[in-house]
Amino acid sequence: MVAGAHPRSSDLAIGRPVPGPGASAKYETELRALDGIGLTDIGMEHTLTALLSLVRGTARAALAAQGSGEPGEDQDTGWWANIEPALTAAIGEQTRFPTASRVARALGEQTGKANDPEGAYRRGVGLLLEGIARQIDLPGA
Repeated sequence: MVAGAHPRSSDLAIGRPVPGPGASAKYETELRALDGIGLTDIGMEHTLTALLSLVRGTARAALAAQGSGEPGEDQDTGWWANIEPALTAAIGEQTRFPTASRVARALGEQTGKANDPEGAYRRGVGLLLEGIARQIDLPGA
């Protein structure tokens, strides 16, 4: 993943693309993966932009999570244990935010993490692919 090798690249503001053979080759390669599956040209562009946005957002979240841990800490369990008393005092008991409390607890219990960018990425790509399949009427979509 580019963001893993070049963490600062995820901080770059995406503006107008710089025209040139490298950018054009990248765009061509990306679009070829979508060409011929039944999307319009505009549909291909929008799908590609949505996917790239999902990738960039997930990369940022993953890099932020990596940078927030203690050296050698693979999971957020220790962080949550340390912050839980202050967090409970600041925002109140679970009855004040029942949905957020339930969802955060489920995520922590299943993944051991405060957030799960990789899981969100897999879910997002799955939803995107399901939506594309329905749009082009693929069997089994």
